[in-house]
Amino acid sequence: MMTVCSVPSLRAPADQAPMASSDRIILVAGLGNELLSDDGIGVHACRLLEQQARAKGRSDVVIAEIGTAVGDAMHLFEQAELILGIDALQAGGAPGTVYLAKAGELDSEELVGLHQLSLLGALQMVEVEASGRSSAWQRPQVEIIGVEPASLALGMSLSAPVQAALAPITAQVWQRIDRWAAG
Repeated sequence: MMTVCSVPSLRAPADQAPMASSDRIILVAGLGNELLSDDGIGVHACRLLEQQARAKGRSDVVIAEIGTAVGDAMHLFEQAELILGIDALQAGGAPGTVYLAKAGELDSEELVGLHQLSLLGALQMVEVEASGRSSAWQRPQVEIIGVEPASLALGMSLSAPVQAALAPITAQVWQRIDRWAAG
């Protein structure tokens, strides 16, 4: 069930049946603003992951180019059992440094960056909504792959150090997915 989707339409492609509300999914969420150079790393990584998934015949993951429209992806967060978010993360390292953190290790405010609503903030909203309708929703496991940006200037290209980080990022994504799938 590999699904590749992008905002504004975060629905399954027309040739694929929509996900049942009871389906639990592994979600790779590409976050960031691709108009601000390195801030678009999550979107660029998802495009590469889509190509790799097709080449590998992987159908066990939903890859979503969410960009800055985190609020529009709430239905995916609600269905996900495991979420791996990819985004630019300013943590003081050298440009292109790749960070891996579990959601509990970071404050929601740390992940907002340039975005109005963070991934963790959106999950808090889903949690409140689910508790109000007596749902058996369980908060998904969330990990963030962050990349230290070199530039947040207007532009659609990644800087050289962040472009060089794409291969290690995608390798880390597949490693995390394989580990999660193995349980």
